[in-house]
Amino acid sequence: MGKQALYNDEAKRLYVYEGYTRSMLEDYFKGRVSLRTLDSWKDKGNWDELKKKAEENQQDIRGMVTDLAKIALKAALDDPDPQKIYAAMATVGKMGQKNFMDLLGAVEGEPETEKEKMSLAEMMVVLQKKLEG
Repeated sequence: MGKQALYNDEAKRLYVYEGYTRSMLEDYFKGRVSLRTLDSWKDKGNWDELKKKAEENQQDIRGMVTDLAKIALKAALDDPDPQKIYAAMATVGKMGQKNFMDLLGAVEGEPETEKEKMSLAEMMVVLQKKLEG
């Protein structure tokens, strides 16, 4: 079985979807596939174009998750029953810290510099206090 049959799909996945750079791929496949071969596969398979599309899709998904979290938080703030609070906290818990920082902009009384220093757990406590009134 040739190198391409053995390693091309994995190299493509790592580069396109996992964010590996060429040098990271070279290190990962050291002794098995040369950088020259990886570059050839990358060019023939249009990996850069695929990577760009994957990144755009990921941004769309992040935006949707952020929108859902905002809806859940608004619902919990408007009517703070335990089920809505749980739904809001569960949704927020699924977000990455960067997206979570955007949501914290709606929390009053926390200066921006303080928000940037907070851990994810501290942010959750602030939101939970806000939701519980």
